[in-house]
Amino acid sequence: MLATQVDKSDLRESSTKFVHQMDQVEQLPIIGIFLTQFDVKKGNTLVWSQLQQSNDTNEQAIFKNIEFKTLPSGIHERMDDHVFFTIPKENENNENNNDYYYGVSFFKQNGLDFMGIHQQIDRKQVKMYSIGVIIDPSLQAMFNPFQISCLGMYLNPLESLLSNWMADGKENDFTLLEDFLKEYGGDKPLPIVENAKYGMIDDLPVWVKRFGPSIFTIWKLCLLRKRIIIINPAGSSNYACNLLCFWISLLQKIAHDNNMIRTLYTVGVMDIDHLKQLSDKKIGFIACSNDEILIEKTELYDYVIKLPTVFFYKSAEIIIETNQGKAIKATQYESNKYEVLVRDCLHGSIIIPETYLPVVEPMSWLQFIIDSLYWIATAGTIQPPFELNLDATKILQWGSGSLPPEHPDRKDGELVLLLQYFHFSKIALYNKLETILDENESLDSDKPVHLTRFTLHELGLDCFSGQDADFIKELSIEWFNREVSINYFNFYGMFY
Repeated sequence: MLATQVDKSDLRESSTKFVHQMDQVEQLPIIGIFLTQFDVKKGNTLVWSQLQQSNDTNEQAIFKNIEFKTLPSGIHERMDDHVFFTIPKENENNENNNDYYYGVSFFKQNGLDFMGIHQQIDRKQVKMYSIGVIIDPSLQAMFNPFQISCLGMYLNPLESLLSNWMADGKENDFTLLEDFLKEYGGDKPLPIVENAKYGMIDDLPVWVKRFGPSIFTIWKLCLLRKRIIIINPAGSSNYACNLLCFWISLLQKIAHDNNMIRTLYTVGVMDIDHLKQLSDKKIGFIACSNDEILIEKTELYDYVIKLPTVFFYKSAEIIIETNQGKAIKATQYESNKYEVLVRDCLHGSIIIPETYLPVVEPMSWLQFIIDSLYWIATAGTIQPPFELNLDATKILQWGSGSLPPEHPDRKDGELVLLLQYFHFSKIALYNKLETILDENESLDSDKPVHLTRFTLHELGLDCFSGQDADFIKELSIEWFNREVSINYFNFYGMFY
């Protein structure tokens, strides 16, 4: 975590660097290629694999369980799909994302074609294959939080490669695959694909709109470095779920802090031992999985995000639960913050706020009473203090010294604003919390620092939410190793 507060000049510089990093993603060398198959008699099998000749990695270790990672549960319900996956390196401590190999594969089958032609399917005719490559992020010249997005560069070439190999119909001839590794393995540039349709750094605004106010809930869990698993429902896009995992990992990133939360793509029952190791070391992660059985292994995670099958509809409800099955929802304050975020960063509006009501906590009686008193006493002309300071542009202006440019020459202007918003919000929270803790430090260092309810509002949180009170208690220990006590009955600052 940050050792000291970040001043404005450093923040402006780091923010500029953070945005530039998006444009500096480079292709990483391919260190291995493989072909896996789902066989109706044998199940998932590794058909063929080969490492780059210049790589001295243990081939057996690097391709271990690759047939399960690239053919995850439920993928047979899709005609084709892309899958990202993570392979822990041997004899590594897994303290950062460079302690993993990352890979991407393309899955394709002909079974659904037969269903449309024949009433009965000869299972021997059904072919399900997945072809993929593996890269090593430790080979990048310098740390870049966006570097894993280079996986998107391999999607179109892999799609063409597998389609051509299957069209040849020579199941035991891997010359095409061998030639691909010879031509593009190592640091050789990939083939240029016109009208490439895949990219990983464009979709954050879409995810923010789909999650609604719950995006703040997830952001806070990442700040606490919790162990989070996203469950992808059967038949849903693995590619979309992988992108979600990628973007969530970036929300808590700041340029001064290279110690990002672990990002684990497509974990399953074969990764249980590794997840236990991370838990023993108290290492937080954000992982995605198709194996719902992992939910029963409550010792492996802290929170689970359950995506609905109809996730691409805004009205679909996303469920966030603890490992004990308790639902976690966004606060009332976050619901208001979200509307402002959409207005100021996405330049839109929420036409039907009721869409997000299922994912927001109900208003407390105390807040309802105080809201009513303000409305009666001021004839609705003055808002309570706890409903002020919601302008997202203030966060952006605080971080930049002035409002960031609209980036008219960029197609990802909304993306830049969103990243800056969460980037600045994290540092603002860090600086403000450290100042408050120092100002309220007890003479007895062994006693907790006592804060008022209104302090939560000063920190950009909901002063009526027990969830946010618990959050700031945990965060104070996580960041500063300081114990905090919230005085729930002190309303100082709430009525003026």
